[in-house]
Amino acid sequence: MKQATMRLLVLVFAVFALGRAFAAEGDDWPRRPIKLIVPNAAGSSNDTLSRILAQQLGQELGQNIVVENDAGAAGLVGMEMGKNSAPDGYTLIAGSPSATTIAANLRKKLPYDPLN
Repeated sequence: MKQATMRLLVLVFAVFALGRAFAAEGDDWPRRPIKLIVPNAAGSSNDTLSRILAQQLGQELGQNIVVENDAGAAGLVGMEMGKNSAPDGYTLIAGSPSATTIAANLRKKLPYDPLN
């Protein structure tokens, strides 16, 4: 992947996924490592892309991004773990299509809101 494309992906990821954290924490964010929950198995396409983005984002922020795979139930386990974490900007979720759109159409009630 070209360097410019990677930087664009990192920028998009940072703006959408971390926007609230920047506003809440101020200029000194991040002060500690950030956890990125991947609701898929290690080695999956979502995991691979998440690890590439985490490495680049960590370099841009000057902080470690720890990738944690919490697979199970088509992504529901990892999504719920992320939902239940503290809303402090130090836990991110690399949502997958199965956990955000497919599950919402297959189950009557999800333990999380995929839009929020």
